[in-house]
Amino acid sequence: MAQSGFVANPARAKDGTALTAGWLSVSDRLATSSKMTSGQLKRLFELAPPDLLTKVSDELNRKPEVYQLDSKLRRAHFFAQVREETGPSMDAKTEDLTYSPAALKGLFGYYGKHPDEADTDGYERGPKGTYKRKASQEDIANKAYGSRNGNGDEKSGDGWKYRGRGFIQVTGRANYAAVSAKHASVFGDASVNFERDPDLLMVFPYSLRSAICYWLINRLYRLADKGSAAGDVDRVTRVVNANTHSYKERQNHFKTAYEHFE
Repeated sequence: MAQSGFVANPARAKDGTALTAGWLSVSDRLATSSKMTSGQLKRLFELAPPDLLTKVSDELNRKPEVYQLDSKLRRAHFFAQVREETGPSMDAKTEDLTYSPAALKGLFGYYGKHPDEADTDGYERGPKGTYKRKASQEDIANKAYGSRNGNGDEKSGDGWKYRGRGFIQVTGRANYAAVSAKHASVFGDASVNFERDPDLLMVFPYSLRSAICYWLINRLYRLADKGSAAGDVDRVTRVVNANTHSYKERQNHFKTAYEHFE
């Protein structure tokens, strides 16, 4: 993807600190660190309830250095992804698998190999925005995610059970287990088991904590530290959701966050 983004390296923060495509020093990162506020989050999540924004900022301010969310740059990268995954309401919804046959064939390897099933599982449009046939979301999840990311085969139902949830749509049984283990080490609560109870990821604070754990497991802070150019955002996006069509949207979310975070 062409890096026709919003900031050309080297960029500069409000305090004049140069941000290059290389690694930022610890002193540079700490110099740009301050407490997250609900007002900053409101710039990205325009429709989110004020009490949710307050709870999110309070949670992040507990141990930002442990969460590796201790700089404006890192937070902007993190919340650019969360904004696209949850929308302006910061809604920790389950993954929406409402796809057309054409989209299924293009997004998922299973349907590329079984195009006839895409034609029956995907939705069919009716007049005036209605559906003649709704997408078979459970079938789609089980076929698309079967035997992947620690899931059992299609018949196991794991694809549906472990579909995307949380602020950064954690997907797949192995990822639910990994996030559970990381949650125990970071937050000191081994009683929480997302593999056993996946719907916990839809409930605060686990909706946010699961995203923090995913950020840590995949060391996305290292990619974030590389800089503020469009290509830097794209590198993070490729880890979170490589096949998404929303690369540009995530770049725009980053731009908003980076302009308003401190």
